[in-house]
Amino acid sequence: MKYLKLFEDFKSSFSYQDVVDKQSQGYMSSDIFFGGNKNDFQLKEVDLKDITINGKKSRVSLSFYDRHDLDEDVSIVNKLLRMYRNGDNVHPIVLTKDLDIMDGVHRYVALKELKKKNIKAFVQA
Repeated sequence: MKYLKLFEDFKSSFSYQDVVDKQSQGYMSSDIFFGGNKNDFQLKEVDLKDITINGKKSRVSLSFYDRHDLDEDVSIVNKLLRMYRNGDNVHPIVLTKDLDIMDGVHRYVALKELKKKNIKAFVQA
């Protein structure tokens, strides 16, 4: 798997529209970031408490975003909360085989806010 060292590398490589176009074609958003393909991942049920961010248990929450004036993050999580509550189709979180988040921190936070125990996630094979 290829990882981008800097978010700036990503931003300079792909436009927002590139990401939206890829996702609308059925590609996982992480495909763009990590150069993988759908066969590299399996949809599995995962215990939310076992998921990590950068190899560590995360305390990131909606209140964390709010306390740190991260308005854009608050907005994204609130939008995801509405989507989950409405039963809209939200793409699963993408995880490494060690259950570290590759793509989907905002979705993770929204699912924590909803007090979900188990979720479906794409896990690296």
